[in-house]
Amino acid sequence: MRLWAKYLLVITIMLLVANVVVLNYQMLNVENELIYRTDYLLNYTGYLNSGLVQTGAVVLDNQKQIDVHAQLLGTCMDNLYNVTNTIKNNQVLANNQIQTVANQLDGVREVYGRQIQTVQDEVTKIQTPDSEMLKRVLPSVVQVETVVSIAIYDVNGIFVKNEKLRMGGSGVVVSSGGMILTCKHVFPTPSDMNEIEMYFPGAKVTGISRLVIFSDNKEYKIKHIAVSDKADVALVSIDCDNVLTPVPLSYFDNVNVGDVVWVIGNPCGFSQYITKGIVGKIPSDEYIMLDADVNPGNSGGPKIGRAHV
Repeated sequence: MRLWAKYLLVITIMLLVANVVVLNYQMLNVENELIYRTDYLLNYTGYLNSGLVQTGAVVLDNQKQIDVHAQLLGTCMDNLYNVTNTIKNNQVLANNQIQTVANQLDGVREVYGRQIQTVQDEVTKIQTPDSEMLKRVLPSVVQVETVVSIAIYDVNGIFVKNEKLRMGGSGVVVSSGGMILTCKHVFPTPSDMNEIEMYFPGAKVTGISRLVIFSDNKEYKIKHIAVSDKADVALVSIDCDNVLTPVPLSYFDNVNVGDVVWVIGNPCGFSQYITKGIVGKIPSDEYIMLDADVNPGNSGGPKIGRAHV
């Protein structure tokens, strides 16, 4: 082999060795790079895992806090519901109490209103002139009459004529529905009918009608009569198409000796005649003695005192 060929072989071998060395170096660098990258990835993965663990712990803790707050919120809602119901119940109770107080106030107003009205009425009575007071009473004073129809015959029993006899007294309206108070003796009895026939020879009673006559001359037939023989009182009823104005009645306890009294009646045919006197004596709880002038026809008429009208 020639010398140049040997040198060329040696050079070629040396180049191959050099290339192998370079390749080995490059492979070492690549291996180191891979190791570095692998360590980095491992470290990063560990970091990520650590972060995930911490995040999971935070999330879990947050979830626990959410659950706690949810429970607190539920408790608050329950408390709010209870408070709302309590407020509603208290409101109902308060409304009931307010209504009760309002009803009591209405009752108090009604009671005191009546008392105030009573006082005002009493003041009005005191301030009202006698004439004005009597004007209010007069329309309620009536005539109570019994009309007796008789037929008169001569001594031969031949009919001559019919006559009507009027007798009676006075009365006073005591209810708006047509109740009138009078005396029992203003109505004639059967014995009175016999006396009439004896007084008028040949006369026979053919009919009896009982009437109430008002100040406007309107007449109403008496429907019913209730009497008290002991007290000489009669209560009669009529059918009236108008609402009547009653005169209030008083009690013996409200009458005193010395009280001024007006007596209203229909004496001697004079309608609504008024006389005045005082209470002279009250001998019992059934009778009052007056000094006012009283004439036939006054029976059953009212005795008016200023404190009682």
